[in-house]
Order: sequence, then structure tokens, then C-alpha cells
Amino acid sequence: MENTNSTFTVHYGKGEYAITSANVDRLTKAVDHFNQTAEWKWNLQDCLGINQDGKLGKRFEEIKKSLATIEEPAIQKLLVALSAVVAHEASEIKKVTKVSSTEKAARQTEVYDFLTLHGEEFFTAKEIDKMVRSI
Repeated sequence: MENTNSTFTVHYGKGEYAITSANVDRLTKAVDHFNQTAEWKWNLQDCLGINQDGKLGKRFEEIKKSLATIEEPAIQKLLVALSAVVAHEASEIKKVTKVSSTEKAARQTEVYDFLTLHGEEFFTAKEIDKMVRSI
């Protein structure tokens, strides 16, 4: 199922979890990274059906079957990566998740305190605020 939009092509699915020409390379890299390091990220489950415990969900097989007929080189690379998925044990999978807002605020406070204590001779207050906001 391919739907062509003016900016990208949807190869499988719909909405934010669809596999498109805009995200296929990123998904291929994520699968390759998972195979090598056992680092699991949400996009593996949301977009590709690779669960947090390392098991391959029903969506995973549906995606492989659906994409098999598409000749686009980027899709073929993704299919090769999906075919090579390593079955990691749940205990060896490292989950990479986003930092909570509390953890982020604590880190910003820590960096702000450090920069105001040690960095005022090198940075202006405006520069310090900008650096802290970028965390």
C-alpha cells in the first residue's frame, strides 16, 4: 500500500507510526543499532513491531510481508535489516527512553549552578541561559 503525498510516500501504516520515504533510513539505522547493541527505542515498537522484551510482534511480520513487493532501494535496505534482527534476551536489552521533565530540570539547575560559579568570566548571563535552555 503506497500513498503518495507531495513531500513523501507512505509505504506502510498511517499517522505518526507509518513507514514513509521520510523515515525509512532512520528506521533502518535504528534496527541495525538494535542488532549490534541491544539498545531498544520506542520507534522500534511503534513503527516496526519489535517489542520491549525483544520479541517480534504481529506488526513486524505484517510489515515485512507488505514491504516485500516494494522495489525502492531504501525499503530493500530496511527489509534486509529486518530479516537480520537478532533475538536478544529480555535481560540484555537496554531501553533508551526520554529523560523525564524532573530529571531535565535537575540537570539544567546543575549546569546553571556550575556555569555561574565557574563560567562567568567566559560567558555572559545571556549565553549561560541559552546553554541551559538547550539541555
